[in-house]
Amino acid sequence: MTEAPLSYLKPGFKLGKYEIKGLLGRGGMAEVYRAHNPDIGQDVAIKVLHPAIVDSKDGSVRFRQEAQAAGRLSHPNIVRVYDFEVQGNIY
Repeated sequence: MTEAPLSYLKPGFKLGKYEIKGLLGRGGMAEVYRAHNPDIGQDVAIKVLHPAIVDSKDGSVRFRQEAQAAGRLSHPNIVRVYDFEVQGNIY
């Protein structure tokens, strides 16, 4: 089993309009961060792909498809997707 990479977005880092507050968790493909959205004055969760997945064309395409599919769902037990952005090489 390979170890997940260390988080590379630190508290205070600006990702578009979002300010990173801290790491919530990580898995084999991505990390999830708590961030603040100043437009709505609320904290949000942001899922960021690991760089190795971004370098794989299939990985970034699948991530976009996942965001689009999840964005069409609305259920109290499913996390809502409100936004999808690419900032440089950060998905």
